[in-house]
Amino acid sequence: MERKILIVDNEVYIIELIETMIEDLSNIKVLKAENVQEADLFIRKEKIDLIITDIHMPFIRGDVFIKNLRQGSGVNKDVPIIIASAHPDPAVETTDRFKDIIYIDKPIDDVFLMKTVDSIFKKIED
Repeated sequence: MERKILIVDNEVYIIELIETMIEDLSNIKVLKAENVQEADLFIRKEKIDLIITDIHMPFIRGDVFIKNLRQGSGVNKDVPIIIASAHPDPAVETTDRFKDIIYIDKPIDDVFLMKTVDSIFKKIED
């Protein structure tokens, strides 16, 4: 079964880096958004299996994006989320408020990211 991962980060090189880190996982389709508005377009039209997002982004911050998603009623309301950020305070606060959110530090450890994504997908399958 193909899994869809939405990567949301205003820095394109971070999106590409994360995509490279997870490309060895099988049956993955990566969706890319440089801001929350672009991410919302995917969220409205596709079932997402995992979101990897930054916190500090222009226009709408990642923590507001997550809050709006969790309080919504769409098919992606409870999607697992990984926050990849160099700013732990708002990220940790967000992980404490909502379920199925994991925080990882930037710079991202590729082995840890792969294990985390794999663990999330195994949990979904159970």
